[in-house]
Amino acid sequence: DNVVLYDLKGPPYHLVSKESYKKNWEACMPYLPDKLECKHKDLKVAASGNVAFAYGMQKITAVDSPESRVGESWLRMTMCFEKIDGQWKSVHEHCSQPVDIMTGKVVNITELS
Repeated sequence: DNVVLYDLKGPPYHLVSKESYKKNWEACMPYLPDKLECKHKDLKVAASGNVAFAYGMQKITAVDSPESRVGESWLRMTMCFEKIDGQWKSVHEHCSQPVDIMTGKVVNITELS
């Protein structure tokens, strides 16, 4: 039940505990709309034995909040799972956005082909 998180939101960019994970997201909640919708595209899942992973594109958008900036970009997402004591547990998750290496600025993925 230990949590190690390298998250899109920061600082801090490295969290080690359920409590730090919870506090990190509680700090985000005032800036998020009341209702969110999660969309996936090109989702692929592979499993073998006690491990599995999923990857694809993910977009979380605001519902009924047109002024919200949530969901301006698709994110690249990877999740890894392990079967522990008969239950699938998330053991790794990674979300990212591309960066323009010339400017160092994040590049929003607004459309997918």
